[in-house]
Amino acid sequence: MVPDESLMPEPLEPGIRVRVIRDANWPGPWPSEPLGVIEPLMGEPFREINLATMGVNVPDAEKGPTREYMVVFDEPQLDADGDGPYRAAVIWQKYLQPVGWVGVDQGPEALAARAADDAAIEAVLEHPERGQRRD
Repeated sequence: MVPDESLMPEPLEPGIRVRVIRDANWPGPWPSEPLGVIEPLMGEPFREINLATMGVNVPDAEKGPTREYMVVFDEPQLDADGDGPYRAAVIWQKYLQPVGWVGVDQGPEALAARAADDAAIEAVLEHPERGQRRD
């Protein structure tokens, strides 16, 4: 059974404050249920993906379209495997619970900084072998 795309929740906007909730069936994706803010992901407010075509282990009822968002955590976090700490992560919408709004700076300096971050993320996605781990 593939979920009806019209049943997806409303999209979240950049600047929305969220809590990353744990999955009921495993201790992830972020065990401490951190707070953070949604930031644009490579210039877009979210990315739509289809879990049915990704080969991920999710219940059949969840296989279908979903959105994923870049969340910048208030404090660096460890993931469910104990890896990290990470300042930000791309997270499926089903794990995001809105808790409020914070203004997103749309000034030229902030937009330039986000564009530089997006370019760095894109470079890592295209050439992961060039990345370096920072501790």
